Amino acid sequence: MERGRTRSVGSELHLLFRAITGVVVVLLALNIVPRLVLLGHVRPAVNKLRQMQSNLNQVRDGMVDEETGLRGYLATGSTAFLCSLPSRSTAGGVGAGRAVLRCGRRAAGA
Repeated sequence: MERGRTRSVGSELHLLFRAITGVVVVLLALNIVPRLVLLGHVRPAVNKLRQMQSNLNQVRDGMVDEETGLRGYLATGSTAFLCSLPSRSTAGGVGAGRAVLRCGRRAAGA
């Protein structure tokens, strides 16, 4: 600062606010960059976990279907209950109907 020239309070505050704004912008940038990098590493792991969850749900559904058939067989003695049930992913489709028909024919012939 030169002698004889004094800054007003308004100019000092303006300079201070500009400095604070610069610091805030730098801190925000330093905070955002690691978060973006972390998201890049986490997102593939989340997708893999969702696929694993889907696979486990399919296994559980198959086990429930098998247990239901075994209970039906034990309760009635009919081997029709031992035929594999159509998978839930094809339930209601043409493939599911054919599987039920094949199972019914095998049980009728047994």
